[in-house]
Amino acid sequence: MSTGDRILVTGAGGNLGGHAARLLAAGGKEVYGTTRRDLKEAQDQTSGLRWLSCDLTRPDEVRAALKAARPKFVLHAVGLAGEADLGALIETNVISLANLIAALDGAHVERLLVIGSSAEYAASDQREPIREDHPLGPSSRYGLSKLYQFELSQMALRAGLPVVYARPFNLIGPGVSCATAVGDISKRLADELGGRGSGVLEVGDLERWRDYLDARDAAAACRVLLENAPPGGVYNVCSGVPVLLADVVDRLLRIAGKDVSLRKVASAASPRFVVGDSTKLRALGWSPEFDLDTSLAVRDGVRQLSLQETPRHRLRCIKYLMLVAVVTATVACGSAGPAQPATPAAIVALIHELEAQPPANPPAYVASYEYKGEVVYYVPPRCCDIFGDLYHASGQLICHPDGGLAGRGDGRCPDFLAQRTNEKILWRDQRSGG
Repeated sequence: MSTGDRILVTGAGGNLGGHAARLLAAGGKEVYGTTRRDLKEAQDQTSGLRWLSCDLTRPDEVRAALKAARPKFVLHAVGLAGEADLGALIETNVISLANLIAALDGAHVERLLVIGSSAEYAASDQREPIREDHPLGPSSRYGLSKLYQFELSQMALRAGLPVVYARPFNLIGPGVSCATAVGDISKRLADELGGRGSGVLEVGDLERWRDYLDARDAAAACRVLLENAPPGGVYNVCSGVPVLLADVVDRLLRIAGKDVSLRKVASAASPRFVVGDSTKLRALGWSPEFDLDTSLAVRDGVRQLSLQETPRHRLRCIKYLMLVAVVTATVACGSAGPAQPATPAAIVALIHELEAQPPANPPAYVASYEYKGEVVYYVPPRCCDIFGDLYHASGQLICHPDGGLAGRGDGRCPDFLAQRTNEKILWRDQRSGG
């Protein structure tokens, strides 16, 4: 790639796509990122990223985005993970790629990099790193949808599209979802730190080896793959370093700085060893920069874990919740803050987190509503294909009422937008965003 090359990044408002888009823009590329929301400004003044309003489930919008971007390279990072229903997973992970491939028919692109998942691989009892030629056989609906995505990409490759396929393993670091074993343990540890637990942390089988990679290193891998990978290549995006989950928990406990007892409970069966082989990717000139301790970093003088940077998702991670005690003390001491004194401490901490983020477009805000007999707290989608969030006063997530690729949230509280009453805007970002 050369300075000034035009690159389209789908899912640029998400985790990996966002890191990659900013990294590419910082390197002098002309980067266009898709978002399904209407934006007041087409360019992010901070990163230089140019936004295109595009719902990838709508073929006409995909064609319009490609016409506007006229990319030489395309990074397809749109994706839905977790335990969503299979229909939603297919819509996001397969249909969006099908629409993109169709729209690229006749276009002159040098590379289409598609982001898959290590969940596509079959489980194995062997304690050997997983290479790219490992048998495929997903054990989850998410993995199945990604396998469908892979097969679709291979059809496009055979038809002449220069496709490269990447399978990330367990991403950690800023911006990454907490829907992982580490994220789940962190969330429950955070409950302990917030005084909502019993002093005992229940854990499943910690004698499991996993491969963790910082999302920023994964973004750097995307750049290398766009630049150097030949069409038809399939690459693991991983550290290649086995890490025992018990060791990760020990690190989390040390960072937390609080005595919490562990109690082992029965858990669902899971492969003992899931570690990738990164030899093929490293041969292209890539190597990770961030080690595990850096990704689980102490930052800003407050002990916190870098498992999630999107502010409202931090509420489900220890990184955010470890701030609650600090913010509560600040409010109790009478310091000026952005929220009313009666605002719950967890929501005050969320507002502090939002203030620490780059300004969104449109501007972020936090509002309270009455819904189903209680006061709840709503944060709209920050941008692009990200979910909006609805919280209890404790900071516990209720649902995602809107946002996501289809704009309909996760389906758990579909009537919220229609049934909410008594709106109170607790905080609105006054900064201008790109």
